Amino acid sequence: MPTDIFTDDLGTLTNDELYAAIEELSKAQPNEGWRLDYTEQWEDSALKNVSAFANAFGGLLIVGVRKAKQDAVPELVGVDSDFEYKTRIASAIAANISPAPSYNIYECHKPDTPNKKFCVVRIRDSKILHLVTKKGLDPVYVRNEDEARPANAEQLRMLIDRERESPALSQNMDRRAIDLQVSKSVRFGYRDQDSSAWHMSYYQDSLTFLKLEMIPSNTIELELERSHETSVWRLISDLYPRVPDTVVTGVALRAEVRTLSGHPKPANDGHLKTGQR
Repeated sequence: MPTDIFTDDLGTLTNDELYAAIEELSKAQPNEGWRLDYTEQWEDSALKNVSAFANAFGGLLIVGVRKAKQDAVPELVGVDSDFEYKTRIASAIAANISPAPSYNIYECHKPDTPNKKFCVVRIRDSKILHLVTKKGLDPVYVRNEDEARPANAEQLRMLIDRERESPALSQNMDRRAIDLQVSKSVRFGYRDQDSSAWHMSYYQDSLTFLKLEMIPSNTIELELERSHETSVWRLISDLYPRVPDTVVTGVALRAEVRTLSGHPKPANDGHLKTGQR
């Protein structure tokens, strides 16, 4: 199975496996984009990409790959270095981006050529505004397709508001997690197991169980047209009959009902707000 360089644990790969993963990525995704950038060697300008990735969706910066705008395919040239190259990158990030983003650096060399180094810098997104403090560079960068650009006034305002709202969002998530945990007790011994309304029959609460909870770190709200939202709601109700109980009891948040024109109407108990389940 090929390595997913965006998500897999690259620390478990051998040198040749990591190089092969970089080679495969350059063939599969030759063009830079929102979450991928190539650079032939580490320079101060690379700080722009690290900051922009952290301020946007996260991403990968592959060091040791030559890719000009006119090139159809990236070239794996490597960086000439007899020493560990990722130390230089880590030091530059720590000294010139404040606060330093959450990231990992994985290093390898070209097989049979130990002094040709490659680094995969995987940057995670966050709600915090990451500033570039290096003299000669703008303080705030955002990602725009395949480029890191200085943030304009509107983008800067958005990043500041996101950072300001982050603590409140985290607290709200914690509160909702507790509400859902209490409302979703683990049950067994349903009396009417063959009926479509089995979840409404007599049951017992389990005293011992294993429960896993997943709480999203980001909330994405989508304005769905009413018919689409109704279809999603019916699908959830069919697959998980106990979920509607959380709407009736007020644990899950209701959304306003929308028409094709987009104008809101009074809330309806049968709809959920996308991104807040």
